[in-house]
Parts: sequence; structure tokens; C-alpha cells
Amino acid sequence: MVIRPRSDADSDALVALLTDVNASDGYPPLVARDDLGAFLLGHPARAAWVAEVDGAIVGHVALHDRSLDETMIAASAALGVPEDALGVVARLFVGAAGRGRGIGEALLAIATAEARAQGREPILDTWEELSNAIALYDRCGWRRVAEVSAAIRDTTIGVYVYAAPA
Repeated sequence: MVIRPRSDADSDALVALLTDVNASDGYPPLVARDDLGAFLLGHPARAAWVAEVDGAIVGHVALHDRSLDETMIAASAALGVPEDALGVVARLFVGAAGRGRGIGEALLAIATAEARAQGREPILDTWEELSNAIALYDRCGWRRVAEVSAAIRDTTIGVYVYAAPA
């Protein structure tokens, strides 16, 4: 496995991978297939990485300044820091070919380390129905600090907010 910074040349492979993940796992929730590229690449990232196995992209993670307003408010209150002191681990996914190899853990670790290197408190959020993601965060020692509701495309979903282990 190789983890490297994401490049513009990765876009097509990443959108195809996210399309597969969306079909199998429902991530991201309530995003139309035609909008997956914008969901993945349309938000400014402080940094982003891909994981490769045998030259094929099998995973992705990014570090963002913001997530849902509800997430930012809850995380700021739970951690006692201003919202601009948070680093949001985002767009973390691993395709079927990369699962069971520690890739999710490695991607999570690199984004967490970068947030801290930038002087930010690492947080993330996830839809309450994404059991594989929740299992990963629990296994890696992340703490659930809040549960919020968020409106996405006229649908309200439950969202868990996590803080990185100390």
C-alpha cells in the first residue's frame, strides 16, 4: 500500500471508486450519482490523499476546514475550542478491493496527523447508519462527542460527531 497526496489526475478514478462505494455502502448518503464528483472534489481541502495498492487507487481521505454547521457547533462546544481550530477529516472511503488491509486506519491516521501538524483539533462526522465507518472510528479510538440532526436534500438524518483520540 502507498499513500500519497491526491492529484488532479486522480479525479476520474476517485469518482469511479466513490460510485462503487456509494452503490455498496450508501456513502455518501443522499447524494445523487451525478453529484458524486462535486461532493468529492468540489470542496476546498487543506490536504487530501489517496491510497494505492498495485498502482490502483483503493481509498481516499481529505482534511477540510468545515463540515455541516451542526457538526461544527457541536464539536466546538464538546471540545471547548473555536470552530476555526477544528480540522475536519472528510471524504474517507475505501473500496472493496482495499478493505481488510488497514487502509482505512492508515488514511485516518495521516489526516489526523496533518490536522494536528496544522494546530487543529481533528474531528469528523458520519451518518448514523454507516456501520462500517463507525466500527473503524471506534476501533481507532475516536470518541463520539455529539449526535446531531442535519437536513440534507430535504431529508433529516442523524449524524455522529467524533473527536480524535488524545
